[in-house]
Amino acid sequence: MSHPSVRVFVVVLTLVVSLALAPSLSAQGGRASISGVVTDSSGAVIPEAAVSAVNTNTGFTVSVNTNGIGAYALPLLPVGTYDVSVKKEGFKTELRSGITLTADQAATINITIAVGSVNEQVRVIADAEMINTQNAALGQVIQERSIAELPLNGRNPASLVLLTPGMIDVLQTGGGVHQGYTTFPTEEGASANGGRQGSTLYVLDGAINMDNYHLLAAPFPNADATQEFRVLGNNFEAQYGFAPGAVVSIVTKSGTNTLHGNAFEFLRNGVLNARDFFQPVRDELKRNQFGASLGGPIKRDKIFFFSNYQGTRERRRVGGSTAFVPSDAMLQGDFSAYVNAGVTILDPDTGKPAPNGYISPTRFSPAALKIAESLPRTTDPLGKTTVSGFSNMQDYNEFTVKGDVYLSANHRISGRTFFNDFTQPEQTLNLLNSDRSWLARWQNHSGNYTWTVSPTLLNNFVISYSRLNSNSISGLRDKGGNRICYSQLIEVADPPNSPCTIEALWVGGSFGFGQNFNGLNRSTWGVSDSITKTKGRHLIVGGVDVLRQYWDLATDWLALPIISFDGGVTGHELSDFLVGRVASYTQGGGEYQRLHATQIGVYVQDQIRVAQNLTMSAGVRWEPFLAPVPSSGRIPVFSPGEQSTRYPNAPVGVVYPGDPGVPDAGVPSGYDYFNPRLGLAWRPGFMKNTSIRAAFGMFTAPIDYSSWNHTADSSPFSTTYDLSAYDPSIKSIKLDHPWANYKPTGGKSPFPPFPDPGSSPPSDTPFTLPMYFQAGFNRNFRLARELSWNFSIERQFGENWLVRAAYVASEAYHLINGIERNPGFFSAEGARLLYPQFTSVLEMASWATSNYQSGQFTVEKRFSKGFQFQSNYTYSKSLDSASIGTLAFTGSVADPFNMRNNRGWSAFNFPHVFVNNFVWELPKLNRLNPFARGVIGGWQLSGIWRMQSGAPVGIRPGYGNNRSLFQTGGDRADYASRILQHERIPAGCARNAWKYAALFVPRPPDKLLGPRHLEELDGARPL
Repeated sequence: MSHPSVRVFVVVLTLVVSLALAPSLSAQGGRASISGVVTDSSGAVIPEAAVSAVNTNTGFTVSVNTNGIGAYALPLLPVGTYDVSVKKEGFKTELRSGITLTADQAATINITIAVGSVNEQVRVIADAEMINTQNAALGQVIQERSIAELPLNGRNPASLVLLTPGMIDVLQTGGGVHQGYTTFPTEEGASANGGRQGSTLYVLDGAINMDNYHLLAAPFPNADATQEFRVLGNNFEAQYGFAPGAVVSIVTKSGTNTLHGNAFEFLRNGVLNARDFFQPVRDELKRNQFGASLGGPIKRDKIFFFSNYQGTRERRRVGGSTAFVPSDAMLQGDFSAYVNAGVTILDPDTGKPAPNGYISPTRFSPAALKIAESLPRTTDPLGKTTVSGFSNMQDYNEFTVKGDVYLSANHRISGRTFFNDFTQPEQTLNLLNSDRSWLARWQNHSGNYTWTVSPTLLNNFVISYSRLNSNSISGLRDKGGNRICYSQLIEVADPPNSPCTIEALWVGGSFGFGQNFNGLNRSTWGVSDSITKTKGRHLIVGGVDVLRQYWDLATDWLALPIISFDGGVTGHELSDFLVGRVASYTQGGGEYQRLHATQIGVYVQDQIRVAQNLTMSAGVRWEPFLAPVPSSGRIPVFSPGEQSTRYPNAPVGVVYPGDPGVPDAGVPSGYDYFNPRLGLAWRPGFMKNTSIRAAFGMFTAPIDYSSWNHTADSSPFSTTYDLSAYDPSIKSIKLDHPWANYKPTGGKSPFPPFPDPGSSPPSDTPFTLPMYFQAGFNRNFRLARELSWNFSIERQFGENWLVRAAYVASEAYHLINGIERNPGFFSAEGARLLYPQFTSVLEMASWATSNYQSGQFTVEKRFSKGFQFQSNYTYSKSLDSASIGTLAFTGSVADPFNMRNNRGWSAFNFPHVFVNNFVWELPKLNRLNPFARGVIGGWQLSGIWRMQSGAPVGIRPGYGNNRSLFQTGGDRADYASRILQHERIPAGCARNAWKYAALFVPRPPDKLLGPRHLEELDGARPL
C-alpha cells in the first residue's frame, strides 16, 4: 500500500516552510562571516557604532550598526581579504586591515575605539583571531597558499581533507568502495571521526558535489581554480546536513578588479619516480598536466569573471602478473607435471586416478579449447606464463567558468559551471591482457543570489544541477581480434542490445578474466535558500535544502554467465577447465534499475550571545527519509508467511509494492528524523586568548544508491539462477551444455526471453523454485542516527600560533548491514532449513552500531614571515558491528542471529594518526644581483608528512568447525596466547608477507561462533 497523501503533505510542508523561512546545503554556501563587540578603552560597550567591511579585491562593501550591547554581525561575506572600520561620533575611526576570510569561517573581530575626532583614524594591520569563539564546531581551513604549494598527487584539492584531525582515507580501508567503470576515477572519500563512507559531505560553492552511487566526493576543480576550503569536522550547526561526520566546503576562485592569470605544466615520469618499498619494480606512471587560468573585471567593482582549463594525460603500465594456463603438453592431454608435483589427476567420468595423469583430448570441451586458443601459449610444465601488462591511457579535460555580478550594495549574483571529461580507450592483447573502455563526464553547475533585505536581514538562494554519465565496453577479443562471447561457444544466449563479451570465467587460482558492459547515469537538482536575521543578542538562520535525485542503472551484470572451475572433478582446475566440468554457474536477466528520490532538510539555528564572552548555539534540523522509489515497483520484500497478491505464483514469504502494506519504495519512509544541535563557546575573562567549547548533536546518515543495485535482480523482474555442481540435484555442470542437468527449467536455458528494462512483468508470471532473493530491505528499516559530542580547549599565542586539544566522540545506531535470513547449515550439507522455498535471502537491515572515541591535538602557525605550519595528532578507537552495509559490495554479517557477535574493531580503526604540512618561502635575496637573485632567491619548500597505524587484521581458521552450524562468514578463532609470534617469509616473497604462528587457534567444535573481537588483531600492535 502506498501513501501518496503523506508524500503530498511533506512536499507541501516543504514549500510552505521554504517560503516562510526563505530553501542551502549550507546557510553560508562557502561564504564567511564577521562578528564581534565594539567597546571603548574602559571596556564599556558602544551601541550604534557604524561597522563596515570592504573587500580589497573587488570593492564590495557591507555595513551594519552595533546593537544595544555593542555587538555586530556581518554574515554571508564572499571569501577574500577585507578592511573593517568602525565609526562613532566622539571616537576616533578604527581601521583593521589585512583580514583574510576563508570558506565558512566565523571570524571574531572585537574592536576597541579611542575617544577623539571621527576624522582621526587609527589603522591596525592584523588578521582575525585564530581561536573560535562563535560556535563549537571543530575543523580546519585549507587556504589558497596551501592548495597552491602543497604537493598534491593528481592536483586534486579534495585530498587535502586528510590534513584534518580525525580524517582517514576511506578508500584505503576495508570499509571503502570505489567501483571502477561505473563512477569517476578521481572520486575521493574520507571517514570522519570513525564514520562510514558517506559520513563526509562535499560542497562546491554552496552546491552539493557528491556521487550518490557510492557517496564519494565527485571531481573538484584543480588547484589553480580553487580558492580554499574548510573542513567542519565535528558537531557542525543545523544549517549543515545530509552527512553525520563532516562537511567539506570548497570555494572556486573569482575575478577581481585586477586582471590576473597563469599558465602551468606539471610533469611526472619514470626518471623521477620512486619505487614503493613493497613493490619489486619502479612505478612507470607518466603524467602530464597543463592548463591556464584567467580572471579579472568586466566592469570595475561590478562584474567579474574567472576561467580555468586543465588537461591531464596519464600513461602507466598495468596488469602485469603471473598466471597458469593450459600448457602445450596439457592441450595434448598430458598432466603428468602436476602428478609429479603431488597432484592426483582423476578421470572425469570414473573419479579414479588417470594413468600417468593422461586425459584424452577427445574428451576435452570444444568451448574450452576455443577459449584456450586465445590464451597465451606456454611450454612451462605447470603452465606458468607471464602477463606483461599493457599501457593504460587516461585523458582528462576539465573546464571551470565563474561569474560574479554586484548589482548593488544589496544584491549579488554569482554563477559557476564545471565540467570534467574522462576518456580511457579499450586495450586488447589477449584474454588475460586486456581492459575495457571507460568514458565518464562529471558536470556541476550552480547559481547563487544574495539579497540584503536590510542591515539585519539577508536572504541567500542557491540552485544547482550535477550529473555523471559513466559507460564502459569490454575489450576482450579472440586471437583474430574479434569480440568474443559465451553465445559463440556454449548453449547460452546474449541479452539484446548488449555488446558481445564474457562476464567472468575463473579457473581456480590459475587464471581468470571477464569484462562487462556498464551504463550508469545519475543526476541531482538542488534548491536551497536561507534567511539570516540579527536581532539583539541573536543571530538566527533558518532555511530549507531540497535535493531531487535520479539514478539510472543499465548493465548486463549476470545476464552473461559467471562460470568458475575449482578442480573438484579431476583434481586440478586446469584439467577441470579443459574437460569442461564447471563448479558453479550463475546467470540472471541483467541488472536494470531506475530510481527517483527527494531529500529534504529543514532547519533553524540560533546563535545567542549570552554574555560578551559566552556564546551559545542551539538549533534543530529535520531530515525526513523519503525512500527512493524504483520504477515499476521492481523490488522484493521478504515477509515470512505472507503470500503476494501482485504475483500469486511467488513463493510464500516474498511480497512486492502493490501488495497490501507494502510501500511503493519497498522500504518504509520515516518522518521522525529531528536532529537537535547544541554548542557553547566561552572565552574566560582571565584568559583572553583562550576558547573553551563543548557541543552535542544528533545527525542522520544517508544511504548510497548502490544499495539498490541488486534489488531488481530477483524474480520476477530479473530472475537469477545459481547452479552448483555440489548440489545433489544437479551433480554435474558441463561447460558446453550448462543447463542440461538443471531440472527446474527442464534442462534448458530459461533465457531468452530477457526482461524488458524497467518493465513490470504480468501478474501470472511463473516462478522457479527455490527462489534466489538477491537483495531487499528489511520491513523495519531505518536510516542511521549518530550522536556526537566534543569538548575542546584552544589558545592563541601571539598573533599567529594556535594550540588545540579536543575530545571527540560519537555513537551510531541503525547502521545498515547485510543479513542472511536463510543461511545454509553444515549439518544438512548446506540445505536452507529455515525457508526451503528460497536459496539465499539477503536483506539490508539497520541493526549495526558503532562507537568512536578520540583525543585530537593540533598545533598551527598561520602564515607569517614566510612560513606556515600545521601538525595534528589523533589517538582514537573505533568499534562497529559492520563497516559496509550495501549488498552491492558485501554480504551478510558473519552471525545473522546475534549482532553482538559481529562487533569488533572497525575497518576505520587506525589508533594513531600523525599528519603535518608546511609551506616555507625562502628569502628572496633582494640584495644580490638580478642573475643570482633569480637563480637562488625566492624558492619555496613545502611538504606533507603522514604516519598512521595499520589496519585491523581478521583471522579465519576455516569453515564448518563450530557449533553455530550456519554457513555465513566462516569460523572464528580464539586467542592461543597473548604473546604474538611471527616468522618472516623466505627471501623472494612479498616484503609485507608475514605468517602468524601460535597466536590464534580454531574455536573448539563444541563452541558457538563467538565474538568478532576475538579473531581480530589491532593494527596498532607492533610486529
